[in-house]
Amino acid sequence: MPRPISRTAAPVAPILAALILTLSACAALNTLPAPRDIRLSQGALEVRMSDATQCTATAPQTGVSIWEGTLDGCPAGYRYLVEIDPRSNILRRVVELVVKAIAPDAELPPVASVTITDPNGQIYEFVSPRPVE
Repeated sequence: MPRPISRTAAPVAPILAALILTLSACAALNTLPAPRDIRLSQGALEVRMSDATQCTATAPQTGVSIWEGTLDGCPAGYRYLVEIDPRSNILRRVVELVVKAIAPDAELPPVASVTITDPNGQIYEFVSPRPVE
């Protein structure tokens, strides 16, 4: 004889599916864009985010080797730290002389490390100029 179906017990599968869907939606809403690429000059930092947002920062003054702050144009809370390496080498000096001879207004990107920290504390590290792959 078949057992009668209890009307008081809720089916487990639909409840689990709803719970998983709800948690997935919450996780998607909390995903922050990540820094994907940087461009550094003597006076500015540009950051391209994973959602195509362009964020920027301006150096406080020329000749400063360490500058930090909050990126402009990004969702709130993205911090940056730029550490310019003041050392140079003979090859870089030769390249700078050649570039200046060809294009006097041209500027090689400074040798630096850039650290970006998102609002959740995730750290992203970049170097300038970009390494040759």
